[in-house]
Amino acid sequence: MKSLDEEYVIPELAVDFECGHICNASYAVSSDARGRHIGEQLVKDCLQKGKELGFRVLQFNAVVESNIHARHLYERLGFKQLGTIPGGFRMKDKHYENICPYYKELWVFEMGKTLAES
Repeated sequence: MKSLDEEYVIPELAVDFECGHICNASYAVSSDARGRHIGEQLVKDCLQKGKELGFRVLQFNAVVESNIHARHLYERLGFKQLGTIPGGFRMKDKHYENICPYYKELWVFEMGKTLAES
């Protein structure tokens, strides 16, 4: 059976390091599976798992600028765009497209406090 989706949740660095509270996720939903809200289910699951694991931020590093459906989904779910990286993604046909990294805070916290203190 062909897989409809892929999901990766990867800590940026080990939890003992300065950015270990940030998890990074990446999704790919096959074109024949689109329209079934699989991407939304993946993102919501990742948000829940990231929070359960104690991460403070979920980040998507490689959101292709032309992927309007994914970008609208992330924005609807409260993600914020960090900016645009020109030519940051090489497509299958070898041309380059801009990417727009997105992030969402999983825990509301005050600067300078630990997760336990937040």
